[in-house]
Amino acid sequence: MTRFTTEQLLWMLEGADDSNLDSIWDYFDAEPTAIEPPMEIVSLPFEERREAFLELLSFLLEKGYIRFAWQWKEGEPYLTGSIPEQIQALREALPSNDEGLLLNDLPVWFFSRCPIDVVWAWPGRNPEPLFPGHNPRYTYIDPRASWDGRIDPEWSHWKFTPGRLRLDDFSSEEVASAFWKAHPNYLQDTPLIERIIE
Repeated sequence: MTRFTTEQLLWMLEGADDSNLDSIWDYFDAEPTAIEPPMEIVSLPFEERREAFLELLSFLLEKGYIRFAWQWKEGEPYLTGSIPEQIQALREALPSNDEGLLLNDLPVWFFSRCPIDVVWAWPGRNPEPLFPGHNPRYTYIDPRASWDGRIDPEWSHWKFTPGRLRLDDFSSEEVASAFWKAHPNYLQDTPLIERIIE
């Protein structure tokens, strides 16, 4: 379980894919310039934003999207231990306030002081789906899409990259049909999909 909606998770995952911890932290910054979709978390005190940030990282670790690596050790070896232990190592390293992230008034703590960074690719990486029907191999959100300002639990206001999902991405026609009925803005260009939705 996580505090984030599926939409927020998908947007953050695809927006941060192959990024460093600093880019992921941007979603929790107290003065965001372009957080999509908007999250109430950014208005919370630093301690609460830090815990939400760690919760997201824990979720991505558990699902197999990222691994932690020691940033300043030769070869940047992966952290060992359980996921809670790895999260605790980062929690202990993080500053206790926003000012602690600054160096000469610049927010460069993750680059200059953080002992841990994230790795998004390694041999045998096989992340779990975020939700039924999600295929981690694909990018769902068009990079040119923008959030329209509404916080909506439905998918009706999202723009997705055309042609990404295919029938063979699902375990059966029934699963595919149910998915597209629930998420009509997942664009596809396969006539067979149109048939099974009807």
